[in-house]
Amino acid sequence: MEYHSPVNAIGVFENYLLAIGWIVGWLIERHSIKKLNASK
Repeated sequence: MEYHSPVNAIGVFENYLLAIGWIVGWLIERHSIKKLNASK
């Protein structure tokens, strides 16, 4: 990958954070759903 401008690097970094945030949120959601099912 080539970075010709800082704006491009920021865009890539934002996409990276977004992907991580989505994965973390999905894992937390799955974990909490398992807990709810276990407590019933």
